[in-house]
Amino acid sequence: IHRADTLEVVKVVDPGKGGEVDTLLWLDDQRLLLGVNVVDPDFGMPLFDPTMIVVRADRKDSSSLPANFLATIDGDPDHLLVTACSRKEHDDCLAEVRRVDVGKTARWGELIISAPDVHSVLLADRSGNVRFATATMDDASTRTYVHVDGKEGWTLINDSAVTALDVAPFSVAPDGKTGYLVSERKTGGDAME
Repeated sequence: IHRADTLEVVKVVDPGKGGEVDTLLWLDDQRLLLGVNVVDPDFGMPLFDPTMIVVRADRKDSSSLPANFLATIDGDPDHLLVTACSRKEHDDCLAEVRRVDVGKTARWGELIISAPDVHSVLLADRSGNVRFATATMDDASTRTYVHVDGKEGWTLINDSAVTALDVAPFSVAPDGKTGYLVSERKTGGDAME
């Protein structure tokens, strides 16, 4: 980490031999969130989820988070959304989303929602609400779900095994009311909806 005005080195974060930084995100002017992973020498790539670390540019201390980073929450730099394995289903992990306090890294935090299916990729809005999930099944088909405030669980909006089209969410509007998805078409290019 360098000072912007003088380029003086303020702090060095070294993930160690075979390490790599997977996530790099400033939480505020002093705190930096890092996802640090170790590359397996036999496969030449990381095989495990990264360790989430919060480092302060103005101090030597750092703290680890108990799960994988999902999203920041606008206006709340002291909390993050993270995902962790809640239970195993047929040797696969079903993820849950928790809101964790950055300063209390030993606590799992408040449960927000569990994923609708194993192998789900989750997408949250800026206010810390989990809005979409896309699950990839063993046969490579995908299921896309939406979660609406005030309703329990998830609503399936596309199953590629039925529609023969993949639909993937990629963003939520700043107001949290509109989602943007990329949808395949049977002919021609993909469409943004």
